[in-house]
Amino acid sequence: QANLDSMFSFMGNLGNAITEKVDLPKILSMITDSAVKNTEAQAGAIHLIDNYEDILKLEAVTGNFPPTVKVSAIVMSKLANLQNYFKSAQIKLGETIFGETAKSGEPVYIKNTLEDDRLPLNSDINSLMFISSFICIPLIVSKKILGVLSIIKRDDGEYFTDNDFDHLKTFADYAALTIDFIMTYAEVIEKREMEREVGIAAEIQQKLTPTRVPSIPGISISTYSLPAKGVSGDYFDIINLGNNKIAILVGDVAGKGMPAALVMVMIRSILHLISSASRDSMTTVTWLNKGLVGSIDMDHFATLGFFIYDIKTRAVCYTNAAHHPLLVIRGDEKKIYKIDTDGLPLGLEKDSKYGQKQFKIKPDDMLMLYTDGIVEAMNSKGEQYSYETLEQIIINNASMSPEQIKEKIVNDIKLFVGNAPQHDDQTMLIVKVQ
Repeated sequence: QANLDSMFSFMGNLGNAITEKVDLPKILSMITDSAVKNTEAQAGAIHLIDNYEDILKLEAVTGNFPPTVKVSAIVMSKLANLQNYFKSAQIKLGETIFGETAKSGEPVYIKNTLEDDRLPLNSDINSLMFISSFICIPLIVSKKILGVLSIIKRDDGEYFTDNDFDHLKTFADYAALTIDFIMTYAEVIEKREMEREVGIAAEIQQKLTPTRVPSIPGISISTYSLPAKGVSGDYFDIINLGNNKIAILVGDVAGKGMPAALVMVMIRSILHLISSASRDSMTTVTWLNKGLVGSIDMDHFATLGFFIYDIKTRAVCYTNAAHHPLLVIRGDEKKIYKIDTDGLPLGLEKDSKYGQKQFKIKPDDMLMLYTDGIVEAMNSKGEQYSYETLEQIIINNASMSPEQIKEKIVNDIKLFVGNAPQHDDQTMLIVKVQ
């Protein structure tokens, strides 16, 4: 709970700071300050990669962070000299523990330097360079390493815990997305090309959604998402919870462009933090809503259909936050059931209550989530595709695979719409039990 509270607070503060001004140095300092505070560290630092020279440069530091390399006697003589050296040092990728982490992309956790030989120069208790415990996490977005986030303890006998390590990894995941977001946006400002906002937001969005559908025993999944104007307010995800459970969701963020993309970053980060095989859908969505309230503008609320599927028992636990109902297609009946629960859109009221429904499905049954753009697709006469048409396509092709059904729906929508412009984002996700 403490980890969740600190993450929600961090996200809210970061969102407010970005709203006021897109200032990367200020944001980086805020990230290091929060990392230190929330892990009770004595110092923290962010090094970012300079892609032109393949080196790491220190961009933010909190507290007294000593170098991890051998320094001269003059530098060792004073704490101020050590600090200046640390701030000015440029680290080649692959060199020092920071450079190795940035090159490999693997996090480093040294609980006790006295029992680990990876920081030999920092294990002398009587030295100004002493570090008792060390964590270094790579900042990664879509397999691209931006740099590293590090924290240390300096008091003899004070060590980080496994919980601190796990918490910082989640913290670094959100921080990396935020840093990437700001760096991309700053590039647009510098080049005075505000028209590129749509393309950049779309790129951010692509990093949030699964690039491929995972292979899951016992079920097959097909997804489809087509933005109306380059940037979609729609969001879908598939999260492996472990213990034979997966979380599947489709959401719709109000608004477009950078604000909607930032809300999607927050939704994804919170969900990946709180989703658990031991937590039901109602609790997960309730916690997600509490994390968003106060951190996003009222104009950028989101609807969400969220369910947890138990692969072993074929049990479904579903919660709806003002999204379209979950469609359950019973294979032996060729009939569609709409499953719905109470709940306001995400981000509006902190104490909003959400319902939950649980049921089991059988082989050949299907589950489907979709957004407005599917049933409200419009032709040149102003007529909408309609839910009734979607229902008929599904029933007529219920024996097909999810991928084949998706293609049938997409082709039918295209035929209906004709040359009329697409006016809303289109997203759907179909799951079939094998």
